[in-house]
Amino acid sequence: MSLLARYEEAAKLTHQMLAAAQVQDWDSMNATAEMREKIFAGLPQKLPPLPNNEQLALARLIRDILDCHTEIAEHAKPWLEHTATLLAKFKQAEAKTAS
Repeated sequence: MSLLARYEEAAKLTHQMLAAAQVQDWDSMNATAEMREKIFAGLPQKLPPLPNNEQLALARLIRDILDCHTEIAEHAKPWLEHTATLLAKFKQAEAKTAS
């Protein structure tokens, strides 16, 4: 699989992650993230010399992936805040029980 094809697949999976985040399907999002991580793990640390059109395509894909991450974070933020509140309440209850 070419470098461009791997980035295209990573972008496709990132869009699937975003769709899952939009409906708060965190299990599906995490499973898709694991598949995408396998692609990222196989990417070179440094990009090889590429034709200009491939460089531009990669740049678009990377921006798209980053934009999706921003939106995923926006969808996850309320859930994370809710979870933090629950954990704080559990910690308070635990402290009361221990005293």
